[in-house]
Amino acid sequence: MTRALCAVLFSLCFLIAEPASSETEQPRMQALLNGLQQDYGFPGATAAVALPDGRVFIVAAGLADRGAGMPMTLGTRMLAASFGKSFVAMTVLSLESDGVLSRSDPVSRYFGKYDWFGRVPNHETMSVGDLLWHSAGTRRIRGHDRRAHPSAYRPQ
Repeated sequence: MTRALCAVLFSLCFLIAEPASSETEQPRMQALLNGLQQDYGFPGATAAVALPDGRVFIVAAGLADRGAGMPMTLGTRMLAASFGKSFVAMTVLSLESDGVLSRSDPVSRYFGKYDWFGRVPNHETMSVGDLLWHSAGTRRIRGHDRRAHPSAYRPQ
């Protein structure tokens, strides 16, 4: 899967680098993603490119649900799993470098005003760094813990 993702990202770089008209960019991007999906056999994907001039192109290919034969669409919701962790960490470190926040800040400084935050385990003591290092003491959201404590994971 990592190889397929790298291939998609690498190929999209060439799409952006070539000058083309608006009428050809979206179909080229769609054809590229369709070809990668067939070549690498991943079930489905969406891809987006935002150009410096403000144009945004979004495409989808393959299936969102193989069992049901449901096609991937631009509106299909996809779980990001651990993919976002790197982006969150990079953003936090950048904000820390800019003096906006610190990894030692209590998370309550940012979320303490919300009622749901009081239901999160260890909400009184966790820091931004604890969340980044996965040492905040929160429970898993999936499986047994969510069923045992459903109100802790339902922000309102």
